[in-house]
Amino acid sequence: MTTSEHTRGGPAGSVASRRRSGSPEEIARLLTAYVTTGDLRPGARIPSERRLAEELGVGRTVVREALKSLALVGLIESRHGDGTYVADSTPESFSRAVEWRLVAWGGERGGVAEAIAVLEGDLAALAAERRTDTDLVELHLHLAAERAAANPSELDAAHLAFRATTAVAAGNVTLASVLEALRAAAPIVAAAEVTAIEPAADALVLDAITRRNPDDARRSARAGRKPASEDGDERN
Repeated sequence: MTTSEHTRGGPAGSVASRRRSGSPEEIARLLTAYVTTGDLRPGARIPSERRLAEELGVGRTVVREALKSLALVGLIESRHGDGTYVADSTPESFSRAVEWRLVAWGGERGGVAEAIAVLEGDLAALAAERRTDTDLVELHLHLAAERAAANPSELDAAHLAFRATTAVAAGNVTLASVLEALRAAAPIVAAAEVTAIEPAADALVLDAITRRNPDDARRSARAGRKPASEDGDERN
């Protein structure tokens, strides 16, 4: 097998063709994309530094620094005397994988915010279809706490509780997990998005959920995501 054939067919072959520079940051992004696309599953062994360096056409020092970056965010882990492996799949590592995949593929604030709004709307719609009487009681309690909040911290806590209960009422753990991962990733991709928390907006969501109207619930949940301030920055 020739060197070029080895590169195309080797573990890093799928990302080698996308390499644009020899910096540790670029190699880290390429390896992150490789790990998070499913080519390597949790617990799989990562190729050696020497092999990665050969296939990516960079020095071992660059590869070593890139791997350190992935280890810092928990995507990979070193086992003393046994090499480096993809970290086990956990809620935390899943969130980190989303963060790094967005960084690797150039996610921007606007795109992340739009995805969050879509998922929040869909979860609210599902909650309208599937909610129980117990869910309604909890949502009413959280909304009352929002309205009675004495400071921003209390308001934020009550709103988060309202949002979490909506996700539970939706009955879709996968959607809820992806949404939380995107929220965690937003500050990594760009400046953290700040939204105004308005009890009146959550009241509209609750009303739609109570009436079992998924279209109104989706619309109200998305409409409730308004910037806390308009600073004219529309770049993303």
